Amino acid sequence: MQPELVDLFLEENGSGGFRFVLMEKLFAFVPSEDNWVSLKACEGILLLLSVKHSPRAAPVIEEESLPKIASWLEALYTRLCMLENFPIPYQHVLATTAQWGVGTTASEDQKFHGRLELVRVSSWLDYIDNVCNACEASTSIKLSSIIVERFFIVHFHANIMKENESHVAFHTAFLIMCLKHVNNSLLLDEFCKYLFGLAPYESTGHALTIFQILISRCNHISDEVSSLSMEAFCHLLRKKSAIIYEELVVKYTRGRHFISGLASDCSADSGLAVIEPTVSANSFVSDSESEDENKSLDRHIACSADPATGYIRLLKRLGISCDIESSEMFDYLQSSKTELNFYVNLFLDLDLMPKIDLDGTGPAEQSVPDFTAGPLMQMVLTRLKCMFCQSEKINNSLVRLIVKLYLLPHPDTSEYITDPRVAAIPTIFSALSKLSKEAERKSRNIIDFSSGIAKFRSMSEEELDAQLDNIANEYFYRHCLCLEHLLKMAAAITHVKHVSISVQ
Repeated sequence: MQPELVDLFLEENGSGGFRFVLMEKLFAFVPSEDNWVSLKACEGILLLLSVKHSPRAAPVIEEESLPKIASWLEALYTRLCMLENFPIPYQHVLATTAQWGVGTTASEDQKFHGRLELVRVSSWLDYIDNVCNACEASTSIKLSSIIVERFFIVHFHANIMKENESHVAFHTAFLIMCLKHVNNSLLLDEFCKYLFGLAPYESTGHALTIFQILISRCNHISDEVSSLSMEAFCHLLRKKSAIIYEELVVKYTRGRHFISGLASDCSADSGLAVIEPTVSANSFVSDSESEDENKSLDRHIACSADPATGYIRLLKRLGISCDIESSEMFDYLQSSKTELNFYVNLFLDLDLMPKIDLDGTGPAEQSVPDFTAGPLMQMVLTRLKCMFCQSEKINNSLVRLIVKLYLLPHPDTSEYITDPRVAAIPTIFSALSKLSKEAERKSRNIIDFSSGIAKFRSMSEEELDAQLDNIANEYFYRHCLCLEHLLKMAAAITHVKHVSISVQ
């Protein structure tokens, strides 16, 4: 459609401006209870918004049509919040993702009071993303800012700050639902500026940014809220926006030199790379032996060619004797290769990988002592230290978040997060090392720990539920298996990164 054709539907409004009559009529049909009529009206709006607008039509589009899209989102959200059973359980919100223009079906166990209202909000969010994809960049940016200013800042922000646990859970799940729908790069970047309180959203009238709210609620009294907040970060760490990775971790690690002064006696023939552990797969050592083994571990990691060996050594403290290339690591390695490939391509597309410095004039490296990990990493380290005294629900979300962080391919970020040789500052590896020592110490008080956890590992969830009261040390076994899974994922990702760098 030519821009001049759009001008044919403009009429003077009597005050020197214009009205977009056709657009007004189409918007009047959007609330129709007849889904076909509403769909066709939305398609017409999408078509009219997607064309290049003339100087006469552009101001009318920006001042009248785009705000109506935000107003309809506000209306649908308000209708949802006014339901008798509001807030809807967060599990329903997480399970509901509707595509605009595509009919949705649900089995009886998926139907709940308020589902239609939730689906309509979800569908309209998807429509907004479609509009941004179809429009010219200037129109998409304008619509994105209107959505943030008129919906998220005015309506959503005030509600997610409420302290009522069920409201907090609902709106955190609602935020995750929004993240699923926001894929257009311009809309996503605008949304992320709002989440992190960046310009032009430094002052929104709210005491905390959404990012600060999520960080604080990762340590909420409710396990559900803590878990949901960490899951929100997991979803953020899959989105295609440089703002997310910069604000969460990259800006804190860029230009740092974390590994320096490795032991001078490290050499190819020192024999340290093949030191066998003093911990067997079926028994645990005494305190004095453990101290010697820890010193050996430190030297072994410092001199090893593959940093993944540090994690393999920690697994041995749990009584798990395996090699990075062993069969039980196969699935972990395959998964790591696939996911790492995704993140490498993502960082390349976002231009987040550092440029090769050919003339030596790049930014000077910063020293480690003044290093600050940033709010997200500080939260992760705090939560990780408490793995053995927090619920399985929280641990599962924490592990998923840590795995996402391990996959980030920026060299400086990767070095800080994955490399066991980083010293002098708190790291995930140092926390994992302390946890493995704690597991080792506690396991000594359990008769035949190795066979007990092996039997527990082989049982299905149904078998575990059926024999829950008959399984001794069940709580400790679950924590050990969670730690085992994280160590294996960390080892696999670190190894795949190391091999990739070696090939290059």
